[in-house]
Amino acid sequence: MEGKLFSKQYESYRNSGLAHFLSISGLHMSMLAGLMFFLIRFILAFVPAISLRVDTKKIAAVFAIILSFIYLLISGQAIPAQRAFIMTFVVLLGVLLNRRAISMQTICLAGFIVLAISPQVLISASFQMSFAAVMGLVAFYEKTSNAITKFLNVGGLHKYIRIVVLYILGVVISDFIASLMTLPFAIYHFNMIAVYTTLGNFLAGPVIGLIIMPMVLLSMLFMPFGLDTIFLKALGFGIGLVNQVTEYVSSLPNSAVYVPSMPHWGLVLIVMGGLWLMLWQAKWRYFGIIGIVIGLLSVVTVKTPDIIIGPEAKAVAFKNKSGELEIASSRSGRFIKNVWRNKYKVSKNKTKLENHDEITIRGNKIIYDNKIYDLSKDIGMSIYFKDNKVITIRDDIGKRYWNN
Repeated sequence: MEGKLFSKQYESYRNSGLAHFLSISGLHMSMLAGLMFFLIRFILAFVPAISLRVDTKKIAAVFAIILSFIYLLISGQAIPAQRAFIMTFVVLLGVLLNRRAISMQTICLAGFIVLAISPQVLISASFQMSFAAVMGLVAFYEKTSNAITKFLNVGGLHKYIRIVVLYILGVVISDFIASLMTLPFAIYHFNMIAVYTTLGNFLAGPVIGLIIMPMVLLSMLFMPFGLDTIFLKALGFGIGLVNQVTEYVSSLPNSAVYVPSMPHWGLVLIVMGGLWLMLWQAKWRYFGIIGIVIGLLSVVTVKTPDIIIGPEAKAVAFKNKSGELEIASSRSGRFIKNVWRNKYKVSKNKTKLENHDEITIRGNKIIYDNKIYDLSKDIGMSIYFKDNKVITIRDDIGKRYWNN
């Protein structure tokens, strides 16, 4: 029962576009380090003997680095957490060295350090999506920083009203940019688009920023003294609110749209076009949009197999007239069926093998088009009626480095 509840909750997070909250990401680490940074500066502002003689930003940066490292140890030191700590450390190091803390150079340095330690993460979805989101945000705010400064200094509106308006716009715009930057990787790796991700982040963002992460900080600070209980209860309350947000957003009509995974060349075009657009400063940077558009259009070249047969023929699916896959009813092959549900658009209706005379299954032997295929030698196969093409599952998904 607990497993089913967790699976349902995770699906709600995924369909609402908030699955990134479940991992120790740059968002959490930067929030925690930022809170510690401003807390130390706030405290030191009441000590003139220090604040008037010493650059309190550097003292605050040291405390933020220490707290981030402790948070990394407590979290279990997973790869995403390591990457988040390295990026946060590089930013705070920029503060210590009187360099611009957040820039493309900082991101490149963080990426170099991460890949030097764990080069295999280059092909992971988390690495690609996190760096794509950060690069997109930095490129956008580098372009609009002057406009934001003018808005904060404009007359007519009270300063605090402008700050609130800027915060709301910041949440919406930042999430839109991050979602736009990670969209190609979500399609390529997960074959899914969370339609209401902006709404989900808009509703859950303030809870994360104003309740959850401050309570995480306070619980960590008071944990050595055994006074963390009250903060952990408040933390649980905040998590409950986020759970409610995910359930609401994921329950909206068509909250998750499943699309076929784009081919490799499509993703490469998008990545190269995005880098061209973000890294160049001259007008020719906009030529990168051409590569992005062509890469996105590559999705239309992908076709869903007419028949998919899993390992040892434990799971079989047939494409119906609507283009959806109908899985043949059986109790075995649960894992591969879930993989298909995540990769393809699967109909809720089930079918029966006896209703399909296109193929004949005899143990590990598949008879199709008067030819016999032995599944004991392959992990499964895909069949396309056009030209009667039969290929293995591995060949069908492509020669990716992690499945060869």
